[in-house]
Parts: sequence; C-alpha cells; structure tokens
Amino acid sequence: MVFFERELYSDLIKWAQKSRHALYLEGPRQVGKTELLQKLGREHFKNYIYIDIKQDAEKFCRLIEYHKEKFGRSAVPEEMGPVWEGIFRDFEPSYTNDPYRSNLHV
Repeated sequence: MVFFERELYSDLIKWAQKSRHALYLEGPRQVGKTELLQKLGREHFKNYIYIDIKQDAEKFCRLIEYHKEKFGRSAVPEEMGPVWEGIFRDFEPSYTNDPYRSNLHV
C-alpha cells in the first residue's frame, strides 16, 4: 500500500499544480482514496472542499438543477463556472474562487 500511495500521491500533486478541473477519483472500497485526497487538500492548499457525491447524492443533484436554472444550462465546461461556484458555496459557505488556487475542487 505504501508504494501505491506514494506513486498515486505524486501524480495527484502534479495534477494539483497544473489542473483547473475537478478531480473524480474512484476505486475499490477501503483502499484509502478519501484519506489520500484529504491529505492532498491539507498539504497543498490553504482551503479545499471535499464532497462525497455518494453520501450527498440527493443534495448534490438538487443543487446542480437549482444552479443550472439560476445560471443557465450549458454543455460547454467553461460556461458551467457559475453553476459549480454556487454548488461549492452551498457545500462550504466560506468558499471563494481564489486566483491563487486556494481551493481544491473535488
């Protein structure tokens, strides 16, 4: 597990340094995915938001629909920014879109 974690963690750090996109991580149960992501958030960002979509599925789907109605429906990722900003703020009221990448969007 230590080798796997070290290998995956270094990939996650590279992702965090380059990407402006959300991260979706899936895998078998009980292998450390949540802990790894929370470690990344704690160690590499001033603030981060962790949303467990499985646990919060109903709330998450309701918020997507609400914010799409509020900001408009679009299939273009660049136009979905206000929708995601609203969802993040609803899950974490202190969320801000810091241009210096202080938030991790999961």
